[in-house]
Amino acid sequence: MLLVGLLAVVTLVTLCGLAVCFVVCVDRDDRREHRAQFGSRLRAVSPYIAGLALILLINKGLQAYIERFSAAYGLEASSWFYRVEGDFVSGFQALFPEGAVFYNKSRQSTPGHRARGRMPST
Repeated sequence: MLLVGLLAVVTLVTLCGLAVCFVVCVDRDDRREHRAQFGSRLRAVSPYIAGLALILLINKGLQAYIERFSAAYGLEASSWFYRVEGDFVSGFQALFPEGAVFYNKSRQSTPGHRARGRMPST
């Protein structure tokens, strides 16, 4: 049920963002022309959307293996990513409901990992 809610939130946010960008960036005459081409353009980009969805599914499927590999070889990528991105991700995630950021929730309960994007103090 949480997955359905997540999909609804992501879909709604994406569609609203695209609609706002479309209205702001494209003038009225061009919008009429684009409306007629919407179906063919959607079919043209659908393989890329499917590829992205496949990559995300593979990533989620390999998450347990990657965590075991990291533990076995002492590789901790979270601290490196935190040095690069800082608090940006945690600030961005704070803008959305808790259910919308559940993709990384499995890492919250794992010892040594940051919760909601915050690194433990050293």
